[in-house]
Amino acid sequence: MSTQADMAKAVMAASQEVLQDSFFGKFLAQRKADMPKVLVTGALEGWKYNLLLPKDLKLPVTVLMQFSIGDFFSAPGQAQCSRYFDPGSDWYNVFYGSYAVLSGKPEGVPWGFKSKTQPDFQEFVNIPRIDYTYLTAGMFGCPPAKMNFVATGSNPTLEPPSPPQVADGWYKVEVTAVIPSGLHRVPKPVDYPLAYLMYGVPDPTFVTKDHDEYHQVEMRGELYMKLMDSQDGPITFVWGAICPTVNGGPKLLDTIITAMRSKYLQL
Repeated sequence: MSTQADMAKAVMAASQEVLQDSFFGKFLAQRKADMPKVLVTGALEGWKYNLLLPKDLKLPVTVLMQFSIGDFFSAPGQAQCSRYFDPGSDWYNVFYGSYAVLSGKPEGVPWGFKSKTQPDFQEFVNIPRIDYTYLTAGMFGCPPAKMNFVATGSNPTLEPPSPPQVADGWYKVEVTAVIPSGLHRVPKPVDYPLAYLMYGVPDPTFVTKDHDEYHQVEMRGELYMKLMDSQDGPITFVWGAICPTVNGGPKLLDTIITAMRSKYLQL
C-alpha cells in the first residue's frame, strides 16, 4: 500500500465524525442499522462522508453522502493517484455508495418521490447532477462551460400501476449519464486543495488529445431508492454505483451492484 493511499484512507476514516453528528447518524442509532459498507476488489478501502446543507445544494434538502473510489496505483513508477483519474481504468470517474436525503419540501413531501409508491427520477437526479458537476469537477477547477451533465433513466416516469419495486419498498432506477470528468492538469487553483489528500494528484500523462481536461464521459448506473420515516422528516435512502460504459466499466457496475444487492435488498 502506498503512502498516498494510506493518507487517503486516513482522510476517509476522519470523516466518520460527519456521519455520527448528522441527522442520519441519529436515525441509524435508533434503527440499529448502517449505511452500505460492501467493499469490492479495486476500491479504496474506506468510506468518505460529506454532509451537504440546503445552502450548499440550493435545494430544499440535507444530504449525507457516503462513497468510495478506485484504489491507488501501488507499483513503483506508477501514477501516485486514485484510478478515478485514469481514463483506461474501470474506475474512471466512479463513485459508489449511498445518499441519505432529508427532505425540506413543504407538507413533509419526500425528495425524489411523487408519492410513497411513485419515485420521481427527474427530481432525484438533481443531486447526482450537482455532485458530479459543482461538487466534484468544480472542486477540481472545472470551468462552468464544461459543467455539462445530461442524465436519462430507463424508467424516468415510473408511472403506476407497475413501478419497478424490487423488494421491500426498494425501487430500481437505471441511469445513463454524460458527465464532466474530474481529470485535469496540475498545478492550478482549485476550490478545495485538501481533496488531493484523498484522490491523489492526477498523472499528467492521463491528459491527452482524446482525454482532455474535464471532457465528457458516458456513464451508466444502477440505483435503488427507498423511503424511510424519521423524527426529523421523510428520508430518501439511495445506494448504487455509476460506472463508465467503456473498458471494464459495465463489468465493474455488475460486480458492485451484485455485492450490494445481496446485502441491502434484504432490509
